[in-house]
Amino acid sequence: MFKIHCDLDELKNLKEDVQKLSSRHKRPSPDDVEESANKREKQAQAGRCSERPDSGGKVFTSEKNLADVTEQIESFVRAMEKEAKDHPGIALLGAFVLGMVIGQLFSRR
Repeated sequence: MFKIHCDLDELKNLKEDVQKLSSRHKRPSPDDVEESANKREKQAQAGRCSERPDSGGKVFTSEKNLADVTEQIESFVRAMEKEAKDHPGIALLGAFVLGMVIGQLFSRR
């Protein structure tokens, strides 16, 4: 029952985000996406979905590690987007180099 309640809260948050974004009829700005991610993160930290009744209210370390990794990936992606906007030529060159490396890794030889 507790998990269903958390899922319903998540669905309500996603529905609000969709309504906000659809009312604008444009791509969301990175600030809006970051704001909604921060909102969800604060709710998770507040303990709404972090405690499980069947585990005695304990949060497993794998869940904490997953949250940490997710946060690091999101911050890395935001930093890369900022760098790509600041230096588009270098970003293009980096994409070509990355494509060449991946092509060599998965070559049919």
